[in-house]
Amino acid sequence: MGLIFKDTQDEQAAAMYEQIHLGNTWQWRYARIKWGITTAVATACGVVLTAVTDYCIVKFTEHAGIVGWLLG
Repeated sequence: MGLIFKDTQDEQAAAMYEQIHLGNTWQWRYARIKWGITTAVATACGVVLTAVTDYCIVKFTEHAGIVGWLLG
């Protein structure tokens, strides 16, 4: 990037920065919805994994569950 004169690379970078800017537009709403769905899926996967782990501990060991195994 030139300090005095603009060249083609400067113009291309400026155009790219204008297009990737997230303002209060549909892009920002899409990003928030995508983040919300991703967070919900990750939370659900964590809950299912915890439930399966707890079930396996109860079924295959003598402990009362995850807390009983950790304190155990």
